[in-house]
Amino acid sequence: QSQSLQKSCLITRTRLACLTGGKVNKHQYGNPLNVGTPVTYCGGAAIATKNGKVHHICIKEEMNCPYPSTYTEQFVVYRKAPSPEKSGRQQKDVQLLIQAHPNHPPIPIFWEPTDQIGSAVMYIGHWTIAQIEDLKDRAEKYLGYYRCAKLYFDFHHFDERWEKVIRLCHDKSHEQIKELDFRGIET
Repeated sequence: QSQSLQKSCLITRTRLACLTGGKVNKHQYGNPLNVGTPVTYCGGAAIATKNGKVHHICIKEEMNCPYPSTYTEQFVVYRKAPSPEKSGRQQKDVQLLIQAHPNHPPIPIFWEPTDQIGSAVMYIGHWTIAQIEDLKDRAEKYLGYYRCAKLYFDFHHFDERWEKVIRLCHDKSHEQIKELDFRGIET
């Protein structure tokens, strides 16, 4: 019997940046989620890399397959190609994943639903890379965009502490988040 996928409440990308060591309104925030690089809140790469590792992935629903409904299903992500005139080239983050697979640590994935005002995301767990299908030499389009790779992820774990931190902060101001003490939050 497969269990339904857990997810956190929605949190704006700006608030999430405050929880991942980002700089918001000229203030450098702490990193209670212990992510290797801040989640950007204005655009930014879907796949965030730093020092040879992927630290998190933010997927927009309008650009991808729906996320799985159970833990036994694979999560499929279509990576947007650099640009149509650069066909045959791979995104640097996909190259990194190809080199690191299968030893890359689990990656937290955030999902941005389409049916909302603004750009809030929800945490849907940590996932491991199961397979990477290189599409750079095939001009494959998905949802109107050229794609350079199809990434398959297997569920690894859902971090209850992350869910608690996000739930605590989803409706707080940046100033309130700055004042919070996260040390007492356990899984």
